[in-house]
Amino acid sequence: MKISKLQLRKIIKEEKAKLQEVRGETFQHGIFNGNYIYDLLVDDVEDYLRTSGGGSATGLTRVETDKIREAIEFALSNIIEDYS
Repeated sequence: MKISKLQLRKIIKEEKAKLQEVRGETFQHGIFNGNYIYDLLVDDVEDYLRTSGGGSATGLTRVETDKIREAIEFALSNIIEDYS
């Protein structure tokens, strides 16, 4: 069965629309948005810097950022384990 270029374009357009629709519905929740995750964490980071005397004069130290990264990776690992 032969498919014309016009038919192929139509099929591709329809499939692309389906993917965009699924992607949009599936990933609209805040947990898939880096800005949302940032907003969850930024107040705690600022509170930590303000109250603990932690961090350098310009912000978090390398050790502190590594510890935050470890905590986030640990939390994500547990979420994956619990919900996959």
